[in-house]
Amino acid sequence: MRHAFPLIALAIAVPFFACGGSPPTTHEVTSLPSATASASAGPAVDLSPVAMPDAVVVLIHAAHVSASSDMIAEWAGQPIDVESPLAELVGERIAKLVDLDTSGDMVMIAEDRGARQEPEVRFAIALSVKGFDSAKALLQGEYGLLPLGNGAFEITRTGGHRHEGDSDFRVCALAPSDSGGRIVCSHDATSRDRALPYLTRGLGSLKSVKSDLHVEARPGPFREMVRRERSSIMQSASRFMGGGRDLRAVWESALADLCDGFLDSERATLDANIDAKLGMADLKVTAKGSRGLVTRILTGHPERAEPAPASFLRLPADSDIAFFGHGLDADQLVSPKNEIVKGIDSAMAAGAIPDGNMKDADRKSITDALGHTLDFITVPFVYARGVDIGKALPAVAGLTETSEAAKIRAGLEQAGGWDIIGVEATSDKIVALVKEWTSILARASVVTALKGLDNFPTLKIAGAARNAPPGTVHVTYVKSHDDVEWNATTGKSKKRPPIVLTLHTLIVPDQTRTWIVSALDEATASARARMILANAQTGTLATLAGLDALRAGRLNAGGFVTPRGAGMGLPLSWLLNGNPRYRASTDPLMGISSQSQYTTPLVFTYAESGGSGESAFTFGLRIPRPALADVMQVGPRIFR
Repeated sequence: MRHAFPLIALAIAVPFFACGGSPPTTHEVTSLPSATASASAGPAVDLSPVAMPDAVVVLIHAAHVSASSDMIAEWAGQPIDVESPLAELVGERIAKLVDLDTSGDMVMIAEDRGARQEPEVRFAIALSVKGFDSAKALLQGEYGLLPLGNGAFEITRTGGHRHEGDSDFRVCALAPSDSGGRIVCSHDATSRDRALPYLTRGLGSLKSVKSDLHVEARPGPFREMVRRERSSIMQSASRFMGGGRDLRAVWESALADLCDGFLDSERATLDANIDAKLGMADLKVTAKGSRGLVTRILTGHPERAEPAPASFLRLPADSDIAFFGHGLDADQLVSPKNEIVKGIDSAMAAGAIPDGNMKDADRKSITDALGHTLDFITVPFVYARGVDIGKALPAVAGLTETSEAAKIRAGLEQAGGWDIIGVEATSDKIVALVKEWTSILARASVVTALKGLDNFPTLKIAGAARNAPPGTVHVTYVKSHDDVEWNATTGKSKKRPPIVLTLHTLIVPDQTRTWIVSALDEATASARARMILANAQTGTLATLAGLDALRAGRLNAGGFVTPRGAGMGLPLSWLLNGNPRYRASTDPLMGISSQSQYTTPLVFTYAESGGSGESAFTFGLRIPRPALADVMQVGPRIFR
């Protein structure tokens, strides 16, 4: 056998097993009698379609097992072994009968056990054989076959019928199917027989599916479990979320809404295709009703699906992350916003700030400002993040733990890069919010209360930024990082002057829109602000290759991320997190050595749809072949 089992999805069936157009009118057939030595096959075989049993909660269908496996191996640049996973699934001898040039399927079946027990889960897998009659003859000679009825036979693998290489965990059957014949295996005979009719006669509807991999998920008995245990789930899970009892109400509310969203859901489907150049996957979730806030948010406005806004296409072409959203309904977020504000207020009142003694008036000012900040979540926006690699590479070259503090700071200022937020709101509203926060954080009583937080950053409106566009408001966010020198001879550390980093944020007016440009390097922030206002015809996302799905599609949101962008963090995270010396000396650019390295965009799209009492959203992902090699190379560096 030279082919791996279908896409990675069917290969993952191994540990599960080890552990435990439309068709004509269908018949509900969900089980067959278990085999006995005296059973006899009926003279006629019924191959009429059957419906998916209600207990099936996941179906994985690979249309062309070997072709997809070969393409994955080619993309990955290494062979994929078939013998181990396939032998684990059905046994070495039976694996020789499987026709991997056709389809393979796996189902997960769940049974509600009532009370406070989790549903019992079982798996079954089905693979086509190269010929039913020849497979029957070979299996009869190798193992012996016991009739199950309707032309199906259990493959006997007990006692003297066992052979070296047989799986210890599988119970398999050979059965006729609407496509010839299939071997169906599961952990036990009951699970196998329950899935066998559907896996041999119920997959006709998938013939119209054009994807290489089709995954279908339904709530099944988990819906009843969530409905029954909703309160228990909220209370138990909220205790693990942290924040103490003062934030527990916030977590419980969020978890309750997720439960309600699950109860609204009807079905989720994932369809993926892989060819020589491009991999594509679309996840579609269908819901009935709008019990959950998450359902109303994700499916509430299909009429807002439009191509990417012009402001998105103005973003720099060297962005490593860029995305947009057409906005949310403010009234949908009133309740969760109020719950978040109330929870944080309670936490501050209960002493969430170490050694702090926040006055009631200060606490109210903070929660009011937080509420005003959360209001901006609803407005249409665009976002981009990138790094000027040409400047960053020489800035970090040769940095070590012992480098001068000035060089450490200069290297981080370039490696931290820049980000740009464009919001459909006038700059006076953004500036008013910033002034509100700076005024609160400058109060002597607040400064005193915040002393318990380690080196809490200082926010202020600074003087005009050098070379910034006219009308720009310059905001700085300053954090002092302690710096010590270890003396190996004395075994003691000596405190050095702190390394101070500053995030420069420029609030740039642009008619009814505002651009918020941030970078650790002031010159970089000013340059990017001028670039975005120039609205150039080149050097923007309007001309970047690989974004056709965003420029032409009708979407509620969308964007892309490069493998490089996935690991670079945000400028704010470079300001706040970690020891600057350690970060500067541990390959802050993840081994990047050129302007174009790891920059193939992985495009994602989000679109809402609805009608006939059902609402749905579709999340799409497109992965060009070069991006896979990028991901495999940069992945270990991201998670090191």
